[in-house]
Amino acid sequence: MVENKIKKTILDKNLIEKNEHIIIGLSGGPDSVCLFNALMNLSDELQYTLSAVHVNHKFRPGAAEEDQAYVEELCRHRRIPCTSFVYDCKTIAEEKGISSEEAGRLVRYQSFYEEAKQLIDNKRYEPSQIKIAVAHNLNDQAETLLMRIIRGTGTDGLAGMEYSRAGEFGTTIIRPLLDVPRKDIEAYCRENQLNPRMDHTNNEPLYTRNKIRLHLIPQIEKEFNTNVIEGLNRLSKIAKNDKEYFDMQVKEAMEQAALVIPDKARGEQEEIQG
Repeated sequence: MVENKIKKTILDKNLIEKNEHIIIGLSGGPDSVCLFNALMNLSDELQYTLSAVHVNHKFRPGAAEEDQAYVEELCRHRRIPCTSFVYDCKTIAEEKGISSEEAGRLVRYQSFYEEAKQLIDNKRYEPSQIKIAVAHNLNDQAETLLMRIIRGTGTDGLAGMEYSRAGEFGTTIIRPLLDVPRKDIEAYCRENQLNPRMDHTNNEPLYTRNKIRLHLIPQIEKEFNTNVIEGLNRLSKIAKNDKEYFDMQVKEAMEQAALVIPDKARGEQEEIQG
């Protein structure tokens, strides 16, 4: 069921094409391990290659090293190239004056792009052939929308995370797991005996996203709407459709204007010369 959903998202949203290379961000947690296993199982059918990037943020001394060892062993077992990066994110956060959460995100994407650049520089793949797969899921989308609403987002922000977006060096970031709820991911990991690593800090209200997941969403489910996750994702899809429509209208208007203005200018020039 989960693999079918992922495959449907890949095909419907045109996330992966034949002969492309997928760099997956593999933390070792349930989401990324689920996506890794599913992409491995779909790779022959959809005809793409796969490699992994793991980032040790050094947030949890000891456990972080165990996560890294788990990911490297998983990749060795499945014969998939894996590159691990190690950063002291707390120090980076202090130096840059940003949150630890933002520092973690910064170094993750920095690592993905560094891996992609190696493949491009070694002429293994063209930039347009490289996709970077991250494991955001249906629940993550709902949490993102709530965070944006609380902060006063505009209509574009209600569209939430995109299935794909442009990355650096001509690469593309993709989210094949965006239609899969967290409960299905956890069930998939159990059914396939994947034994992912569990980050205990996900169950602590340290960051805004954690507080929304642990406190706000359960309260809304209890008091207002038991299907709030599905409702927020429905809102995201409606906003996406509206955004795409208005973007198309603006593009067409600009194209028409680009045709009309030269004609008008030419007519004015002829009047002057006449």
